[in-house]
Amino acid sequence: MRETSIAAHDSIKHRKALDRSRILAAIKRRPSTCDELETKLGMSHQTCSARISEMHSGRHPTIKRSGKKRRTRSGRPANVMVAI
Repeated sequence: MRETSIAAHDSIKHRKALDRSRILAAIKRRPSTCDELETKLGMSHQTCSARISEMHSGRHPTIKRSGKKRRTRSGRPANVMVAI
């Protein structure tokens, strides 16, 4: 990793687990797209997308694609995520 990437990670690592917990709780209540979660949870796209990626493709996935899609605020199709 580059020096700036390491510094960025160190500055937010304490928040990552909390963000993942909030996302998982929201998905358990209602399967959601990243766009929907950003709105519901007040997260930036960069944060929400990064945590979803970790939760979906990490060593111990906690969410997966449902096979359904819904439109984003901009009208594009997005994967609906569900808890595993």
